[in-house]
Amino acid sequence: MALCIYRMYREGKGFDAIARTLTREGVPTPAQVIGKKNAGQYWQGSSIKLILSNPHYVGDLVQFRQTTKSVTVKGREELPKEKQIIVKDTHPAIISREDFEAVQSTWKGGRNNKRSRRLKSTYIRITCTALIVGKACGTSNIVKAMFAAITTSMGSMFVANIA
Repeated sequence: MALCIYRMYREGKGFDAIARTLTREGVPTPAQVIGKKNAGQYWQGSSIKLILSNPHYVGDLVQFRQTTKSVTVKGREELPKEKQIIVKDTHPAIISREDFEAVQSTWKGGRNNKRSRRLKSTYIRITCTALIVGKACGTSNIVKAMFAAITTSMGSMFVANIA
């Protein structure tokens, strides 16, 4: 199931859209799979995010992710990455490290951007001088223009900014 979740996310679906798709297709939730009595019947976007951010799917073992707040207080708190122990390749990977890191990189910078997941793009900036002839009056002007060529998996787009 993790492979399907990663594939849908890389295709541009968000956490909630993936959750709705899995619910609609009748895929059991993680709590249902392990047989919890109070298991919900609907997938949640937060579950999808946990699956996408879990390094166990690439074969890594992570220790000390959480700790108890105290012996008298129920509850756990997340530990910072610096305090965690990560042992790479301790078990067979389900997801390739490249796919895992590509998904994680979309979260760097804050906003979960749908376009950054789906499109691989190349941005080229070109400065050139052009002769522009006015159609109505026939006058000509030499101008400098900054062209940006953006090539994506969906095609190319050229944008001109006349200086």
